[in-house]
Amino acid sequence: YRVFKNGTAITQLQPLSISLEDGRVLGRYCKLLDTKLSSVSGTIESPFYVRETVRESYRAARYIFEEGFEVEFREYDDACAYRFRKTSDEGFTVRSEEVRFNFTDVIAMTAAPSPGSTDSDRINASTCFEGYYFTGIDQFPDRRLGMMPLYVKTSGITVCIAEADVKNYPGMFLKRGSGNILYGYHSPRVKSSQRNEYTTKVPTSWYDDIAVCQGKMDFPWRVMLLPDED
Repeated sequence: YRVFKNGTAITQLQPLSISLEDGRVLGRYCKLLDTKLSSVSGTIESPFYVRETVRESYRAARYIFEEGFEVEFREYDDACAYRFRKTSDEGFTVRSEEVRFNFTDVIAMTAAPSPGSTDSDRINASTCFEGYYFTGIDQFPDRRLGMMPLYVKTSGITVCIAEADVKNYPGMFLKRGSGNILYGYHSPRVKSSQRNEYTTKVPTSWYDDIAVCQGKMDFPWRVMLLPDED
């Protein structure tokens, strides 16, 4: 998929897939059965926000596949998002999820890097000791993971990357790739842990998967916010 705003391409083509432990890859060599289009215009009650209600307005497209899953895209006035949905009843184990943001041009980026700087992404996947700074993607430190939300300016347009509805699934970090690419990273499930000198419990070993799931499931939303004003 690609993302445009006001006729300007924000991203190049971006792949998305989910690899299962049994070898299946949702999103690769799969058979599309149907596409369902819809639109929503209404309000959401918000008792804990500064406003009592929030306007909800978007267009949606659901792509239904023979292999027992769907991919749903939503297009808002100032954002777009997608998520996978498993529709079959059998349990499954997720080995990895492919998330890639491939920008046409990146001027600057604001991100909070993970505190760890070891050679192991598993150890670096921590969200404590945030240190925000303003830099280009090519200057993002090696062996560090970016925490979300993460902010970039590309072609004069602000983009904020985030996720939502994360349940029974690891939170996502972002890794710097070549050029103007950011890759999603999910920490594997923890097998064992121990307390360090700060009495914080830290992982010591991991499984080879990121999530064990039971039947039907909505995966987290992958969100790109594109406001007219910061």
